[in-house]
Amino acid sequence: MTFHFVELHGFSSHNFAANDTLWIFNSCLNYKKQLAKSVEDTNGVYFVTTFSGFFTPHWDPNIRASIYGMNLNTSKAHIARACLESIAFATADSLKLMDDYGVKVNILRVDGGMCVNETFLQMLSDFTGIDI
Repeated sequence: MTFHFVELHGFSSHNFAANDTLWIFNSCLNYKKQLAKSVEDTNGVYFVTTFSGFFTPHWDPNIRASIYGMNLNTSKAHIARACLESIAFATADSLKLMDDYGVKVNILRVDGGMCVNETFLQMLSDFTGIDI
């Protein structure tokens, strides 16, 4: 996910690439869009989606992905929702930093596979307070 503002030369980058064999990305981001929507919350699960490091705003290529807070009641749907929330929170974190530097973002456009995931788009709008 990349943000680029020609007039302001603002730039932010997130790397959410992952091995296609990971079920969470196949289930959550591609063909089972309803999985995350089937639960109202993550049931305390946190998914850190940093499979190849964390970029803006923390810039640490050594951070690795992890899932926290699972218990016997955790379902694939909870993990899928936590995955989407993680990506939305990371984007909101970058936009907060941009706001701190005076770059105001009023509209956010999303493309790629995530643009057809209504659950993710709603989360992103909720976490950022920005129209998608």
